[in-house]
Amino acid sequence: VILFTGWTPIDPLLSMFVALLITINAVRIVRQSAHILLEGTPPDIDIDLIRDTLVEALPSVTGIHHVHVWSLSPARQLMTLHVTVSHLGDYEQTLTGIHRTLAEHFGIEHATVQIELGRCAAPHASSPGRPEARPPDTQPAA
Repeated sequence: VILFTGWTPIDPLLSMFVALLITINAVRIVRQSAHILLEGTPPDIDIDLIRDTLVEALPSVTGIHHVHVWSLSPARQLMTLHVTVSHLGDYEQTLTGIHRTLAEHFGIEHATVQIELGRCAAPHASSPGRPEARPPDTQPAA
């Protein structure tokens, strides 16, 4: 532009434009990296959809809770979850079905699954929308 028109202000203007492009992309990369390093849930993951899909796909699954999903990289997602089942008779088949469903529907290849019969074994845990029942010997005094 300077060679053909002699207009020299274009040099600092284009330099500022390039610096702005670099800054915008650097901020985006730093935000994505921080989200991954802080083990944030990937933006394309819908926990409610995962719950609904697993309950619908597997007859013995009655509930999903304590779901945590994070990324090691944009392409590799990991998950931990507690699965409540109606009976433990087909434990291996249920576990295999959970892993298959997560891989096929959500691209999650690595999941740590805790299968529970009845209610959650973790303290202070409850399924969404359902308060956890306490065993009779731990009911608060009235």
